[in-house]
Amino acid sequence: MSDTNMPYDNSGKSHHNQQPARTPINEIQLFVGDSFRVDECDFGTNGPFDRPAWRDLGIFFDAVTRIAALSFNTDLSEIENTRRLFREEKGEVVAGAAIAIANGKSQMQIDELRAMVELLLMIMRRPYDINQSDIILDDDASSAVASVAQEFLQVYGGKIIAQPIRIEMPSTNSEPLIFKGKLAPKPKKPVFASPNPIVISGVLDALFRSERKILLWHQKENSKAAKIAARIDIERDWKKLISIFDPPLEAEFVFYEMITPAFRIELRLDEIRIDGKPFELRPSI
Repeated sequence: MSDTNMPYDNSGKSHHNQQPARTPINEIQLFVGDSFRVDECDFGTNGPFDRPAWRDLGIFFDAVTRIAALSFNTDLSEIENTRRLFREEKGEVVAGAAIAIANGKSQMQIDELRAMVELLLMIMRRPYDINQSDIILDDDASSAVASVAQEFLQVYGGKIIAQPIRIEMPSTNSEPLIFKGKLAPKPKKPVFASPNPIVISGVLDALFRSERKILLWHQKENSKAAKIAARIDIERDWKKLISIFDPPLEAEFVFYEMITPAFRIELRLDEIRIDGKPFELRPSI
């Protein structure tokens, strides 16, 4: 049994060590492993506080903190957190950590954050089994989550998580998110998207509204013609694409490489140019 001087009582609330009492705020709380018994003594609280797999908890704590900063467009240093907390559960104590959600965040924002954390766990568990139908986030959010997951898997990929990690959030879906078992393997190659645009001149060969894709025919230097596929923003680009598809009109297509949740890189259309200028539809009369 190890000893700690952390004040503890059995009020049923979470107790954050090394922090003064404060008004309760929304938090993401992460817990690791099973609960354990503690005893009061003259100098504090006695218990097996070295039993929880703190290092495993730290992996998810750091990753979820990154997701919270991305979700709320906040600098990582501004995310308030507590690396160790203990909560009573059925007369015993469970060990964990907490990440604060600043006051003023809407329930919709918190629900989106939960969806990002859920996707993070899916990627860190089995990224290549994820289907597009599993993702409820938009492309930018899912790519941002994939980038964070990829960073952590580059370091910890293949590691066995010795004790289950439970993540609780103040979302409308209050079911805890659980991770147990083994992290996905380390990615075989870096898959960060390049920040530089890719510009290709060509004509549209096909439009796929249901798949949100286009097929572009273009001439490579010193080689035969080639076709490439790219994702599109239907609401922004569909009418423009229709107008240059029939009759076929050569244009410059500006793409960016984006990371999919399964760590695949795909092209996303950012802009269409004709004669070197951004193409805009003429307003209908």
